[in-house]
Amino acid sequence: MLLEPVYEQEFLPYSYGFRKGRSCHLACANLREFLNRSLSAYVVEADISQFFDKLNHGHLRTFLRKRINDGVVLRLIDKWLKAGVMDGEIFSNTDEGTPQGGIVSPLAANVFLHYVLDLWFQEELLPQLSGEATLVRYCDDFCIVCRTETDANKVLALLYNRFTEFGLTLHPEKTRLVPFCRPFPEQSKANKAKTQTFDFLGFTFYWGRSQKGKWVVKLKTSSKRFRRGLKRLSEQARLHMHEPIRVQLNRMVSIFRGHENYYGVIANSKMVGNFRYFGLEIWRRWLCRRSNSGYVTLERMSRILALHPYFQSRPAPS
Repeated sequence: MLLEPVYEQEFLPYSYGFRKGRSCHLACANLREFLNRSLSAYVVEADISQFFDKLNHGHLRTFLRKRINDGVVLRLIDKWLKAGVMDGEIFSNTDEGTPQGGIVSPLAANVFLHYVLDLWFQEELLPQLSGEATLVRYCDDFCIVCRTETDANKVLALLYNRFTEFGLTLHPEKTRLVPFCRPFPEQSKANKAKTQTFDFLGFTFYWGRSQKGKWVVKLKTSSKRFRRGLKRLSEQARLHMHEPIRVQLNRMVSIFRGHENYYGVIANSKMVGNFRYFGLEIWRRWLCRRSNSGYVTLERMSRILALHPYFQSRPAPS
């Protein structure tokens, strides 16, 4: 309550994570808008290795003292950072990193990367680039989009040195340069093959045709998040398979609604529908294992789904 008003006026427009009115959907929308305006774009997709585990306390204290002079507040934050970790009955001190799930972690991450990345990008990196570029950061997840490949290669090289300077490393396999140029009919197959897709905040960004036939940037659920979501759904269905049907049905509806609330964006209806289809089929198979004679047919499954208004306008597996 004390620190957020102080830093909200300091944070740059590139920052979206854990801030009021700065959701991941807004981050994806602004990134999509920039890409749609680009005939050629090169995306530096970066991943910070173990950011919350390796965050340097000394650098963070230095950054906090730039705006906070109250010793009580600084000592309180220091106690949070040094709270330690309990693994069963074993206590371990923490000399670096922030407690994941702790109340101070999101703000500490934003403050740290505000100085390490956001300000550096705006004040030092942008003047060195020949073309337009933008940064989109959601907490420790970020990507940088450049108009030219030369600028993108320069950004990628400088990023490694910048994070090493503050005790962090970029994952060598997950950090890459992705050509994301708009395809044209007259392009050769070799040039079209250069245009790749990339993942950000659980979505896969790709070029596709609009209803009017124009090339536009579209979003769909990334395959990794899709599989992970079905795996979690299957685990929930397994753990609660012997509960009453109505209780299980309400739980499944909560899972589907949560998935739709996040992934229900324009042009992603097919992937959202596929998640519901495969999720119901997974649940049906777990229901079949309740007893030796408890096989749930598709007809019986339809009757079960009819018990909840959520499925009245949504088709059952067939």
